Amino acid sequence: MLFLLLVSCSHQPHLQPNIVVEGWIEQGKPPVVMLHESVSSDKIGDWYTTDELKNLVINWGKVTISDGEKDIILTGKTDTMFMPPYIYTTGKMLGEAGKRYSIKVEYSGLTVTGETQLLTPPSFEQIEIKQLKDNTFSIIGKFVEKGMPYSGYALFGKKQGEKQYTLCFNGVFSSVNTNDTLFVDIFKASNAMSSDNGLKTYYVLNDTISIRFSRLDEQAYEFWNKYQSLSFSNSLIFSPVYENYPTNLTGGLGYFFAYGATYYNFILNMDTVINF
Repeated sequence: MLFLLLVSCSHQPHLQPNIVVEGWIEQGKPPVVMLHESVSSDKIGDWYTTDELKNLVINWGKVTISDGEKDIILTGKTDTMFMPPYIYTTGKMLGEAGKRYSIKVEYSGLTVTGETQLLTPPSFEQIEIKQLKDNTFSIIGKFVEKGMPYSGYALFGKKQGEKQYTLCFNGVFSSVNTNDTLFVDIFKASNAMSSDNGLKTYYVLNDTISIRFSRLDEQAYEFWNKYQSLSFSNSLIFSPVYENYPTNLTGGLGYFFAYGATYYNFILNMDTVINF
């Protein structure tokens, strides 16, 4: 999802770095976990090169995922679809809505644990794609919250040719009341904003995009809402993050979240209303 260069709370460089976890599981898909060390406090204020980032990656950790019925040790492998290009995963477990999942990471005498719940995937009732005057496109999704008094949501996106989903601009929101009707602007993912049209938040003609609409448990919502609050957050990937992010982990930094997710794919070339 992103490469969080989190700084340990301690500012004493001689102390052992923390483990930073970035992991998730979705319904029908296996868990994916990435591990790296936290930024050394003596590097505060510096930017990191690609080689320096690679040196932070943890390739020899032990990662165990439990769904309450079985414990699965994940296998580490190189995967260029992710950044950093090394993940822990398995073919022996797929996410199921309604289940709780726990993680245990062991490395260099340190242990990190956490738990998350995979909620029912959300879905849009309608999506409207509209061409604007400057040859850009807006996307608005109509969503009705049914049966849950409170939920948090996040929109992640990627354009054709991009490898990873990243958080869409202003893509985290919540529903307070059952049967709320929400009209949600689906803006560009933050990496797309920085790579092609400067700071424009709309898509352009012939963009081929994929959107992941995710329902979040409370801790995941708090994390991504905090991440969103940092202006142009994706530009921080290659520099240390000093914010104290909310976490569902004990003994380390980062997150392991379950996402109830629905995917939508579009080619933007005309005004369109899609009903589901």
